Amino acid sequence: ARGYLDQLGPIPAVRLQLSGALEDGKHAFETTNLFRVKEAMVWLQVAINKAERYRLGKPLPEARKILADLEVLKSALMDLKQAIFVGNMSVDTKSNVVASEKQLNASMLRASKAGLHNEMPIAHDLLSKLSAMDKAVSAAGAAAARGQGILDTNGNKGRTSLRDSVKELNSSITRALKLGLDDNATIAHATAVLDRVKWVKEAREALHRSTKSGRKVLE
Repeated sequence: ARGYLDQLGPIPAVRLQLSGALEDGKHAFETTNLFRVKEAMVWLQVAINKAERYRLGKPLPEARKILADLEVLKSALMDLKQAIFVGNMSVDTKSNVVASEKQLNASMLRASKAGLHNEMPIAHDLLSKLSAMDKAVSAAGAAAARGQGILDTNGNKGRTSLRDSVKELNSSITRALKLGLDDNATIAHATAVLDRVKWVKEAREALHRSTKSGRKVLE
């Protein structure tokens, strides 16, 4: 009887430890803290080893599955951490914005598929900044292309189209400058196009005023 007692005695404590580690492992899916996930994995692995030694039934299979899922989550969070680092570098240097945005999006999706139950506020905030910069550069590039199209047109350049182009270029460039994209090549090109469009617009307005004045003289 004492022999059986020695064998059975540790089992309730092992079961309790496994249940606690399992519960902690489930809660680890609610955080993006990599250290917290690793800590949960270590505790769960120790509890599983003891449970296997005493040949426990439930909840050992579930604990093994959670441990495997945590391994996937850990890998996804490491990827997310790297993507956030690269994204912050892009925000600081104003370079490789599109690539960083794609990497961060992919990492966030991978973390969600790995079972992460977290809104990822830091990643979302960073993604918002990268997206704003990407849109600002794209808008300035599109405005510059339309402005260049007006400049390349042979013959009459309408006052309305020139005014609209100046307004669009001004708006897109101002938005980009507020985001610190002063040194961006696309923004520099858009600024150069704006200068040329404004010069043509002023010449067009001057011609219009002169023509109008001439007509008055003729009348």
